[in-house]
Parts: sequence; C-alpha cells; structure tokens
Amino acid sequence: MRALFRLSFIALLLAPALTTVAQDTIPYEWEAGGFSLSYPAAWVEPLPSDENNQPALQMAQVLVDTPADTRPPGIPVMSLTIAPVAPELDGDVTSLAQAALQAVGIDTLEEPTESLLLNDTAIQVMGTSADGQLFGIARAVLLTDDSALILTGRAVDAQRDDFLSLYESVAESVIQTSTLAPEITPEPEPVESAYGVLWHTQRTQADAEVGFLNFVGLDLGPDNSLYTYELDLGVVQVDATTGSIVAAFPNNHITDPSDLVVTSDGSVYVADVFCACIFTLTPERTWLDQPADPEAEADPFDPATADGLMTGFGEGAPLHLATDSRDMLYATDITSTSTIVVKVFAGGVESSQIRLGDDLFEQPLLSAAPGGQVYALTQFGQLLQLSGTEATEIDTPGAISDQMRDLAVTPDGNLVIATGDQGILILAPDGAFVDQPGIIVPNFPFPGELVTPTGVIVDDLGRLYFADSDGTFGAITALSTDVSSDRLGSTTLIPNLTVQGILDTQTTQQAWTYDGAAGERITITAVDNSGLLDLSLQLIDPSGAQAAANDDHTSPDLSNFTDAQIANLPLAASGQYIIIVQQVDGEGTYSLGLSLTGTLEIDSSGVASSSGQLDFALPANIWEFTGTEGQTLTITMESTSGDLDPLLRLVGPDEALIDENDDADDGALGTNAQIVSATLPADGLYRIEAARFDGAGSYTLTVVSTS
Repeated sequence: MRALFRLSFIALLLAPALTTVAQDTIPYEWEAGGFSLSYPAAWVEPLPSDENNQPALQMAQVLVDTPADTRPPGIPVMSLTIAPVAPELDGDVTSLAQAALQAVGIDTLEEPTESLLLNDTAIQVMGTSADGQLFGIARAVLLTDDSALILTGRAVDAQRDDFLSLYESVAESVIQTSTLAPEITPEPEPVESAYGVLWHTQRTQADAEVGFLNFVGLDLGPDNSLYTYELDLGVVQVDATTGSIVAAFPNNHITDPSDLVVTSDGSVYVADVFCACIFTLTPERTWLDQPADPEAEADPFDPATADGLMTGFGEGAPLHLATDSRDMLYATDITSTSTIVVKVFAGGVESSQIRLGDDLFEQPLLSAAPGGQVYALTQFGQLLQLSGTEATEIDTPGAISDQMRDLAVTPDGNLVIATGDQGILILAPDGAFVDQPGIIVPNFPFPGELVTPTGVIVDDLGRLYFADSDGTFGAITALSTDVSSDRLGSTTLIPNLTVQGILDTQTTQQAWTYDGAAGERITITAVDNSGLLDLSLQLIDPSGAQAAANDDHTSPDLSNFTDAQIANLPLAASGQYIIIVQQVDGEGTYSLGLSLTGTLEIDSSGVASSSGQLDFALPANIWEFTGTEGQTLTITMESTSGDLDPLLRLVGPDEALIDENDDADDGALGTNAQIVSATLPADGLYRIEAARFDGAGSYTLTVVSTS
C-alpha cells in the first residue's frame, strides 16, 4: 500500500533539461560500497548514506550554483544500493528491483527484462508514478555474497528518453573495486501503523511568495486552526479540518525562531533564540513588539528596549515552549551557571522558575497534555511533570533519540515524539513502543512520510498533525486511526478536500459519505491515478434511493473519458449521502473530490471576488450569479499557488457558452485567464466555471461589472 500513500496532491515541477553527453562525467570512488562509477558533471557530487540500514549512494542533478540551494521535487535522481538477498529468493533479484522502484513512488507497469550491470546479467524493471508524472527504472544484479547491487533512477516522464541515455551511461561505468562485501544489516520488519492520512498540504519554492520552506513548531488553537512559524511568512494559520491555508502574520523582528505555542484565547507565542526572547501575536492578530505607527519604530530594532517582549533568557534559549490549562507559559532556559531551568510566565510576566536536574546540559522538550498538565522530556529520557516550582519524575522511557525535535501527549497519555532519525514515534510513558506513523525518507516526501519533522501536536480526538520542512519544501500532514490502510482521507467527504482509494479484485467498490443540505449543488469527480482503472459513480440519497449515477463523464475538464463525474447536482433533502466508487474494469488507485457550487454577489461598487483550489479530482469550481440583460462583465482568474494554469468559461441561463479564455490577452497576466467585456444577453442565473487547463493549485476569482 506504500504506493497509495506516495501519491502527491500537487503537480510535480517540470525538471530542467538533462545533460546526456557521455564524456561530461566525473569519476567517483564509493568506498563504503566497494564500487567506482562516473556521474554526470552537471549533477551534485554523490552522497553516501544508509537506506533501510543498507549502504547507499545518492545522486541528483543540480539546478543551482551550490548543492545547498533548492532542488524541486521533479529533479532527476539516481541511487546505488546494496541489499541482502533472502535465501527463499533463490538468487532471483526481481522483487528487489521492484521494491526499489516502489520506494521512490514508482509503480511497476512493465514485465521485467534482462539487461547488464557490472558486465553481468541484471534484472531491469520500469514504471511510472500513480499520477503519470514521473518515470522510474531499476536494475539489480546478484553479487557473489548473497547480496545484490541495485541502480535506481527517477525523472519526469516527459524526459524519459534523455534520462534513459543518462542512466545507461552511469550503469556502464559501475565497476566493483573490492571483493569484500560491506556489512549489511538485515532489513527490519516494516511497522504497520494504525494511522492513515487525513490530509496533506505541501508547498515548495515554485509557490514563490506563498511557498513555505522552513517551519518551526506546531500547535492547535481554540479556533480549530493549526499554527506554525515559517521563516519568511511568519505565523501561518492552517484549517485543521481541511489543511487549507487561512492566513499568515509576518514579523521581520523574529530572526531565529525555535518554538511556538497557542493559548486558549488565541494568543500565539514565538520563541527566538537570537534575541533570547519571546514574541506575542495577540488574538486580534497584532504583534506587541510592533508600534501602531510603523514610522515610529526604532531603527535598528532593539529587543532590550522594545515593547511586548518576554526577555531575560540565556544564550541559546528559550528553545521550547508549552502552556497549561490556565494559559501559564512555560519556557526552557539556560542560566549563567549553565543550569537548565523552566521559566513560568503569567500575563507576560515571569512568576516562577523550575530548576531541573544538575546533570542536564540540553533544554528538554515541553508539551501540555489534553488535561493541561505540562511535561518535560529530558535528553536522558526522563519524563517530568512540571507544577509550581517543582519538577517531578513520573516515568523513564529511556534514551529515545539524539535528534528529538518536538513532543506531544495523546489523550490516553502516550508520548508522541518527532525525531530527525526515526520519524514520529508514539511511546508509552515507560518507553514501550506503541506506533510509528511517520516514516523518514531522504527527500521528496509524499503523504505520511517526512524528511525533517519540526513540530507535532495531537488533538482531543487523538488525531495527529506534524510539520515537516527542509528548506526545499514545507508540509503539514493530518493523521488519524479512523483512516483505513486502503484509503487516504476521511470516509466522510469534506468539500474541496481530495481523498484517495484503491480498487482491485478483492475490493471492487468503496463507499464514502457526505452530510449534505437541501438546496446545495454538488459536483463529485472520481479520476484514475494509475492509468488502469475504469470508474463509475453512484450517489445514494438519505432515503436509500439512487439520486444520480455516471460511468463515463462528458466534462471538458477531464482528460480520461473512463473517469466519472456527477456535475452540479441539486440535493433534494438534508442528511447523509453515500457516494459509491465502483470498478468497471482494471485495478489501481483513484482520487475523489467533491465541490459545492458557490454564489457570487456583485457589491455596490460592481465587484465580486472569491477564491478556490483545483487539482486532478477537483478540476473545476462552479460560481453562480444573477445577471441582467446588457450588463458588461470582466472576469479574471489568477493562480496563487502551485503550477495551476487557469481556464475560464461563462455560461448563460440557457446553458449556452457565452465566452471562454485560457491565457489572457493582457500579457501581464501570463497564463492566467480573463474574459474581457462580456455582455450578458438576458436576465437570469449565470454560471462561471473556474477550471484548470493544466496543473493544480489555488486561485482568486474577480468579477467586475463595467455597466
């Protein structure tokens, strides 16, 4: 099922042109593996690593001047891995090559063939990602010591031919330089988590000014919003139900943020180790350190004299924050004598200190349990309860990881720990293993995976949220034990939130529900992700009768005619509707989206505006408005995130197409869409279809009445 959870909700970026000139290579000695090879000169120097405790060598093309800069998700990559061959395989390495492809999100669609690696017969498999965006190839050859060498490659499918030429040049260059096999640790049994993915929100540098690449901390506010701090955007507010971005509150005074917490009244505290202070964002969403009149601000900003800061911390502090049920703020600190303490603040004023053990030299993780008690987890694995001026050891889970990043506590008292080397761990207070819902991958994470976890929080229902970023991307993911392993997302559909499922010979249909209201108009879309599924849709109303059905859609916004869509259907009654996605032919994964028809109200100034989000299973949003004969409108649809290429259609009361546009005539709008000076032919209800010519992302829609 790993392939299902590696399906991305955003379109991958197009990779740069590949360098395929054979002589443009650089020799490299992989000492840990005992092999030499030549890698493309336009790529970053190979990086030795461990992959599932096996020796591995990572290679990637470089887009920029230095390897530390950003590489988008569609960048070509290759890896060499040494893996053990289980005795029961009897020397057949086919399954190892297939597993290597699956590990990078590629489904094997072609029969294995024979090829060459190390001048010996090798097994080769190829395939594509579930959304068809990426192509992958893996070649495995049996070594003499019951192990195998695997060369895996992945690139944008549109560049398959160029990439295959480059892959072949690398494969031909691999030479074994040592007959001594490196130590190989048997691969551990995979841990099947009880958690499934509810939603996943990710952005990269391609999202420009609205991209988030560096997260710090994560907390849940009283308004069903998640809050995290992003280095460029400031405090980012995210809808905890859907994962949509609500708002961002920048603060250019914050230089090196280390943690963030939210109180019951909605105040947000952000720790900054550069100024050794804590900033406050009020419930009214103003920063206390910023004057009402920006021109009155001191230049340069001085934390020692600025208003609204909690100061007096030692160097490198405060690193971690927490709040209790009374909204008391707890912050870790290092005193001038190098003693680790926790300072407690009430109303922004320090009220007490809690001295921790003299043997500590690192600031502990802090977290509040759902009941409001504050806990500290030390570097030595001691679990302390903090109260007043006392720290009481209540258990000792023991040494967990030397890369602990954040701590949360579940409603049943288990510890949820974000680590840099083991993903998300859920442990009992005594250290007993409970679950591992987050899996660390080296790069390009998909829903349920992470690279560098920076924050974790659990709500009162036990749903788990984590933030992940590494400077090239940022992602926030919601997990729940209510999501089964063959789905991605809650079985209760939420408008404009895509879910995913899988159909095969054992599961020929899946049911989802929607709590609808009489009078709503809904559009339901089911699209094949694997290129192998023919789908149909049924909608069952609250009485149990079939309200609508579709096998092969007629929508202009879906490219695969075997996908299914029920469009702009009015609901006759309120209650729970059942959506059945059924297999007509084939098997594989699919995406399912439900959207509501919206209403636009043109105000007294002649303007109406709204916004939305589109992807493969939400290919269009319908917006209705009441127009009058002779009224002239200009309609503009602009992409605000992702690689969305907008498309606009204006449909009249008689269902006739009045006008449509893909790329605006105004060159300043680029690939955005605009219908200019459309004159309405009659009084009545009109429909704007905000659709996607290509890509996915969010958009704004503006309607201006000029007469």
